[in-house]
Amino acid sequence: MLNAPSIKRSQRQTRFSSYGFIAMAVIFAIGMAGTTLPTPIYPLYQQHLNLNEFMVAVIFATYAFGILGALILTGPWSDQIGRRPMLYAALACSAASSLLFLFYGSLWGLLLGRALSGLSAGLFTATATIAVIELAPDRRKTFAAMLAAAANMGGLGLGPLLSGTVSQYLPGPLQLVYLAYLALLIAAGAIVTGLGQGAIFAASIVAVTAASPADKRAEVTSLLFVVVYLAVAVPVLGLGIAVEYIGLRSAGITFSILVMLLSIAAVAVLKMHRIKPSVGT
Repeated sequence: MLNAPSIKRSQRQTRFSSYGFIAMAVIFAIGMAGTTLPTPIYPLYQQHLNLNEFMVAVIFATYAFGILGALILTGPWSDQIGRRPMLYAALACSAASSLLFLFYGSLWGLLLGRALSGLSAGLFTATATIAVIELAPDRRKTFAAMLAAAANMGGLGLGPLLSGTVSQYLPGPLQLVYLAYLALLIAAGAIVTGLGQGAIFAASIVAVTAASPADKRAEVTSLLFVVVYLAVAVPVLGLGIAVEYIGLRSAGITFSILVMLLSIAAVAVLKMHRIKPSVGT
């Protein structure tokens, strides 16, 4: 029989799963908006860089080849390494594309930026569509599929609307539109992190509670929270000390490398853990 805390946890998880797919659809729309963001301001680039019609067509083609390459080469990756890493990769490509447009407004900057934008679109298309559907409750799977399609098409339409409005009514259209979009990407990344951490944390609480003796559940849950808060506090403290001694840039690079290595190690451990039962059978 479920006790009151267990019922409350179940209710929170139900609410999380009910709205998580909507948040993912918003992320999908934001990601796809970036792929069409430059479209209305191509005439400004054409004037600024003296581009002829052929070069504008080449820039468009670069974007298309980026999408096709991503869909063909990385299609099955999210099934193999998970949805969240692929979503992070898509957001990173979109952010890199915006930064290139923002700081390197040359022809080669536009070409590379559009290639990365196409790569982002290809990564988003399959991964985010499936993520929206998977996060939806069973009774809302059909609606989630339609919502994912709407987010895809709606995002493609949102990009020109945003950049067109900025270029028409605000100063610095070649810079401001990308600054605004980068802010949206940061928000989208925070949502992806929240969705992943929320699901993992909820699952960890359920697993720890189920595995704990009835008279030790509060004690074990307290230890779980100790581990969680140490995991939050220690990296922040360590990064602050590193900045003091080796500088912000070196500390940031070192921290990123350590996080990457720890992530690879964690994935390797999980892979080994999954393989072991099948080896024994």
